[in-house]
Amino acid sequence: MSDQAAEHKRKMALLQAQQKERVAKADEHRGILIVNSGNGKGKSSSAFGTAFRAAGHGQRVAIMQFIKGGWKTGEAEAFKRFPEIDHFISGDGFTWNTQDLDEDTASAINGWKK
Repeated sequence: MSDQAAEHKRKMALLQAQQKERVAKADEHRGILIVNSGNGKGKSSSAFGTAFRAAGHGQRVAIMQFIKGGWKTGEAEAFKRFPEIDHFISGDGFTWNTQDLDEDTASAINGWKK
């Protein structure tokens, strides 16, 4: 083994030990809120992957989608098969369709009240 490889191995072993120590000390149980927003694709996929991972570890999970409106979606149908994930839909559709800031804001607030 080269000196460079041996040094790398030593550093990685140290990093691994530090990480294991942090995980062992992590006994705090608290909730987390993740907000995915912005332009482009990937927000829902990211949220759903995180949700399924957390549910798989026995954590309570809820997903709130604000702009999907009342139409039938594949994800809503899929979440019905996983009772450990609470799925809420709020909103009246995409905001570029409603074009009413006050109405969209009220709809989002009503979603949080669920």
